Amino acid sequence: MMLPVKEMNLALPRQGRVYEVGCGRGTLAHALAEFENKRKVIGIDIDRRKIQTAQSAFKISNLQFVEANAFVFKYQSCNGVIFSDFLHHIPYSQQIVLLKRLHHFLKQKGVLVIKEIDLDDGIRMWLSRIWDYLLYPKDRIYYRSKADWIRLVETLGFSVSCERKVRWFPGSTLLYICQ
Repeated sequence: MMLPVKEMNLALPRQGRVYEVGCGRGTLAHALAEFENKRKVIGIDIDRRKIQTAQSAFKISNLQFVEANAFVFKYQSCNGVIFSDFLHHIPYSQQIVLLKRLHHFLKQKGVLVIKEIDLDDGIRMWLSRIWDYLLYPKDRIYYRSKADWIRLVETLGFSVSCERKVRWFPGSTLLYICQ
């Protein structure tokens, strides 16, 4: 798996409710639930087929998948939120709306984890763009630079650290840990 799953797991609280917004077929949500059995992971995606695939493939007690629009879903108070290569699929203004919305449900010591493409990441960004085009040819893509992501989450009141966690992968793999 190309994602820095181990690092995401270590960044998130070991217990409590964690939402993966835009979970797709559920692979990451499943891995995060398997790492910590006291962590309740809820994967949310608007695509019915992807949610059905996730529900069929992954059945463990601390994992749930919900077909829902992330902008209107009835979130509960949570310890963690993760966005992995999802935010760039929604317009810039909507990225802010969604981040503010989830920030509202995040507990005081909660953690927001964002794995996103860096607009200024040269060849890595372009390779990521090719993959996005092949996987989602009809989507308009809204990448931000590393500096923009950091500024954005800091304006929401988070302190943020950012690192490239997978150096060998030719795509963009920046991980933002926001507290």
